[in-house]
Amino acid sequence: MYGQNDGWTSQRSTHMTSAIGLDPAFVRSYAVLLSTLLGLLAGPAAATSVDSELAYHRGVVAYGEGKLEQASSQFERVLAEDPDDASVLQYLGLIAARQGAPDDAIELFKRAVGAAPDDPEIRSTLGVALLHRDRAGEAAEVFDRVLAVEPDNAQAEFYAGVADYRRQRYPETVQHMQAALGLDPSLRMQSRYYIGLAEVFMGNLGASTAAFADAASISPSDPLAVQADMLGKRIQSDSRWWGFDVMTGIEFDSNPTFVGSNVDVFDIDGERIALDKQEDVLGVFSIDTYYDLVDRNLLTLRIGYSGFLSKHHTAEEVDQLTHVGWANLGIGQGDLRFGARFDISTTDLDLDEDYLEMRRVSPSITYWRNTWGVTQLLYQYQELDYRFSNGGAPSHDPDGTTQDLSLNQFIYLPAPFTYMRAGIAYERARTDGTEFEYDGVAVALGAGIELPYEVRAGVLVQYYHRDYKNRSVDLAAIVGDPPRPRRDDDIARLKLDLSVPLAQYWEFALRGAFTFIDSNIADYDYNRHVVGAYVSVSF
Repeated sequence: MYGQNDGWTSQRSTHMTSAIGLDPAFVRSYAVLLSTLLGLLAGPAAATSVDSELAYHRGVVAYGEGKLEQASSQFERVLAEDPDDASVLQYLGLIAARQGAPDDAIELFKRAVGAAPDDPEIRSTLGVALLHRDRAGEAAEVFDRVLAVEPDNAQAEFYAGVADYRRQRYPETVQHMQAALGLDPSLRMQSRYYIGLAEVFMGNLGASTAAFADAASISPSDPLAVQADMLGKRIQSDSRWWGFDVMTGIEFDSNPTFVGSNVDVFDIDGERIALDKQEDVLGVFSIDTYYDLVDRNLLTLRIGYSGFLSKHHTAEEVDQLTHVGWANLGIGQGDLRFGARFDISTTDLDLDEDYLEMRRVSPSITYWRNTWGVTQLLYQYQELDYRFSNGGAPSHDPDGTTQDLSLNQFIYLPAPFTYMRAGIAYERARTDGTEFEYDGVAVALGAGIELPYEVRAGVLVQYYHRDYKNRSVDLAAIVGDPPRPRRDDDIARLKLDLSVPLAQYWEFALRGAFTFIDSNIADYDYNRHVVGAYVSVSF
C-alpha cells in the first residue's frame, strides 16, 4: 500500500521525533483515506466509450492485484480519450508513488485536482503526497481548501494538524488534532499522539505525558500505542527539577564608570574619587540556578539564584558583584497562564560594599494557543535603593521606582526559522524629580533559526528611547557649567547566540552582545559602547 512499502517511509521529520520518520499515526490515517479511494471500484467509470470504460475497470482490478504496469497501461488508454478523467489521474498518481516517483505522483494529483476542483478526496490525496515530500506549507494550503468546502472533514483536520506540526506550528497542531478527534472518535489514538508531540515543544510536559498515556491506553498492543507509551516514559524520565547555566566572557567598554566620564563620585568612605573616562577590558562571570518546588499542569513554583561578577583590567575602574534571589509562580487555566516573578538583589562595588538594593515584582498573563503563536502581557515594578552617599547633590540621587508595561508576541515559523519575537514596552522611572527620572519606550525584534548539525541560532535587536523629565539640573556646582537642556538617551542592543546540545541535558553556547548608548548631553558623558563575547554551558 502507498505509504507503507513504497519507499516513502524513508522521509524524515526535522523535528524532535526525527527518529520516528513517517509516524505510524500518519500511515494508519492515510490507509483510511486510501480505503475511500479504492471505493472507486464500486463506482461508475468516467469513460467516453465502452472500450474506455472496460479499460478503466481492468486498470482498477490490476491496481488492486499489485500489477502496476498493467494498470498504468489500461489507465493511459482511458486518458487517450479523456485527458481530464480525475479518477484515472488519481490512480496514475498512486501508481507513480508506489513506483518510487513521488514528484510525478504530485503532478498527476495536481492534474486530478484541476479536473475535479470540488472533490475534497482528490485534494486530500494531493495534500498527503505533499506531506510525504516534506512540502508542509503547500500541504497546509491544500487542506485549508478542503476544510473551506467541508469544515467537518475529520481527515482534512488531521492532516492539517500534521502539516502544522511539520512547520513547527505547535498550538495550531493541537487545535487541528482536537477538532479531528471531535469529528471522528476513531482518530483518537493518532490525534492524541500528535497532541503529545506538540505539547512537548510548547514545554507542557504534563499535558504531553497525559496525551501519550491516553494514546497508549486505547490499544496497548498496537505499534503506535507502544511508541506513545515509550515517548511518554522518556519525557517523564527526562524531566528534571533543577538546572544551572554558567557563563564567562570578556567585554570591551568605552566608558566603564557608573556615573559618567567627567563627574566625581561623592564622599565614598569620606573621600572624593574622580573617575575619568578611559576605555577598559572587563572579565565577566555569571551563574544561574533553579529548583522546581512544584511542577504541575495547574500550578508551578520555581526558585533560583543568579550571580554576576565583573572585573576590570584597570585597577582604577569599578568592579561589580550582584546577587539575585528569585521565585517564579505560575497558575494555568485553559489556554491562559497567570505568572508572577519576585526578585530581590544586592550589588556591591569595590568602592562601596553596599552599593544598591533592588526589589522587583513582575506579574504576567500569557495566552498560548492562538493562531499567532504565544502572546504575553507583562508588568514590572521595581524599587531601587542606592546605599552610597550622594555628597549633598540631591539632583543626582537615583533612589526611586521604575515600571514597565510590555506586550510580547512569539510567532512560530517554518524551518529553517523556528520563531519570531516582537515586543513593545512603556517605561517609567520616578526619582522625586532628580536627574534619573524619565519616561521611555522600548521595542524588540528577534528570531530563532535551525542550522545544520543540530545548531540553533538566535538573534535579538532591542531599542530604547528615554526622555528624562528634569529640564533644569544645575551642574555649576559639579562641572562649572550652566543649566543644560533636558536629557534624551538612545540605547540599541544586538544579541547573537549559537547553541548546540552536547549530551543528554547539556548545552553549549557561544554568545555575542553589542550595546550602544548615546546621550544628547555633551558636558556629562553618558555615551557608552560595549562589545562582549561569551561562552556558556547549561545543564
